[in-house]
Amino acid sequence: MARAPGQSLIQVYLERLREIHSTEKATPELSYRSALENLLNGVGETLDPPVQATGEIIDTGAGHPDFILLESTSGNSRGVVEVKSPAEDVPNTADGAQVARYWKQYGTVLVTNYRDFLLITTDDNNQNPRVEARCTVAGSADALWRTTPHALAELKGEELLDFLTTVLKRLTAALQSSGANVTHDPLPPVRADQGQLLSLLQNLLENAIRHARPGGVVRVTAVRLDGVARFVVTDDGPGFRPDLLSRAFEPFTRGDVETGGSAGAGLGLSIVRAVAEA
Repeated sequence: MARAPGQSLIQVYLERLREIHSTEKATPELSYRSALENLLNGVGETLDPPVQATGEIIDTGAGHPDFILLESTSGNSRGVVEVKSPAEDVPNTADGAQVARYWKQYGTVLVTNYRDFLLITTDDNNQNPRVEARCTVAGSADALWRTTPHALAELKGEELLDFLTTVLKRLTAALQSSGANVTHDPLPPVRADQGQLLSLLQNLLENAIRHARPGGVVRVTAVRLDGVARFVVTDDGPGFRPDLLSRAFEPFTRGDVETGGSAGAGLGLSIVRAVAEA
């Protein structure tokens, strides 16, 4: 559905949901996904750097999030989206084992049933999930379908747009605040679990960004040897102290405690090793 001049992204989104619902052929969780993807991308393209929601690289069935949120310019993963049907309850979903697993793997999860949006992030110690923000457009599926898209957009459109803008801006904050310049050579195609590989690269990149000098350079290179791809992420920071190198990939090992570096739980590199050895 094309957006008419002056018509809000939110109203277009709600009208598309209503249109799909009216066919009575909708699979509750899946049929509305294109409308949500268009909404997220419509908001994301207004940001700098733009953020894109895509399900193509992780759309491998149950056990994977529905969308991954990527910075369009760098390809860095900034979080995932878990989608449920309009009849399902978002708070129960956010407390469930599946979302907890996504949080542990990706760090940030936006949970939605198309009418209720919940942002799950980490606590100040980066060890436990917490609800950071929420926006409810309709309190129930019946209310969503009973109320006209125009009325819902008038009532909740600005709030939802502000919420999604804040969420997507937050997801790009780590790279922007560091001032780091992330560069990469052409990277080879690999056969791997895409969600796990993205988690590995995300943790390596975020670790490098965190420890690079302000405005420094983070570089990603890769070579293929004997059918195996080797990825290398480097930064221009001080690196680990020699006495920490032997346990750099062990949980809770941090190289910045005595140097006043940025906060972290010391879990990122242990996650990288777990994925690499899986």
